[in-house]
Amino acid sequence: MKECLLLAVFLFSSSFSFGQTAGPNNPAMGTCVPGSACLACPGSVWNSPANVIAQDNSLATCVLTPNGQCFQSNCFYSRYLYASNFGFNIPTGATIDGVTVDIYRAPGNVNSVADSSVRLVQNNLPAGMNKAMAGTWPQTAAYYTYGSASDTWGLILTPADINDMNFGVYLRIYNVNNNTLTPFVDHIRITVDYTSTTGIHDSQTSFASQFNAFANGNELELSFTMLQQGAVNFKVFDITGKEVWSRYYSQLQEGNHTEKVKLNGAAEGIYFVQMQSGSSLITKKFVLRD
Repeated sequence: MKECLLLAVFLFSSSFSFGQTAGPNNPAMGTCVPGSACLACPGSVWNSPANVIAQDNSLATCVLTPNGQCFQSNCFYSRYLYASNFGFNIPTGATIDGVTVDIYRAPGNVNSVADSSVRLVQNNLPAGMNKAMAGTWPQTAAYYTYGSASDTWGLILTPADINDMNFGVYLRIYNVNNNTLTPFVDHIRITVDYTSTTGIHDSQTSFASQFNAFANGNELELSFTMLQQGAVNFKVFDITGKEVWSRYYSQLQEGNHTEKVKLNGAAEGIYFVQMQSGSSLITKKFVLRD
């Protein structure tokens, strides 16, 4: 009876989820869509659209004719200003919680310019809810925010969507005034909030001293007890769930064991070490410091 009690292990499976933020990221590209050579497409063109990649007083501008006047590329509304290639690297398996777009802009004249369409790009096309703000643009040049950390713009977004170089935002505006205007956009940036699940399963055992992990600098010391001879697999994950180290022992003898592991190149932060032996899966958290 005593031996049976020693070998009894109670497992409770769960996973660690971490809310994280990527960005704000800058675009690598800014373009006018359709291109300026499209004479059959109405809408004023954006001049120097690539200037949206940084907030540096280099401006993307658009000359808008008085409201209601439109002939080819001389029009009271603009074509799309398209910012893309934001360089995101969201982990596979993460859940996208929200997308925030900040546009640094000014109208050129008070009570004159309004949003027509502000939409994200998915599968190379404008998609989801139109986040155009009500009313005209304020006269003050500043960042104005569309979306939020918990707003996916009515879309089901995946990490692949966000990481795609074509992911970005489309902006179209129009003139509500009776004068010719030249509004500008200086910068467009995007922030993505997401939840990453490590995929590490946490377990509890009736013997808390069976497995312990201690960090000293970049060295990790593992202390564990084998209840019987068998195979053991160790893995170390960072806080995003990325595996940074592993070691497998095909046979270890019953009894107490100590292993020291050098985690060279690992940055400071929170990590998880996982020990799996037979049906027993145990996870410990530790912190690496310089």
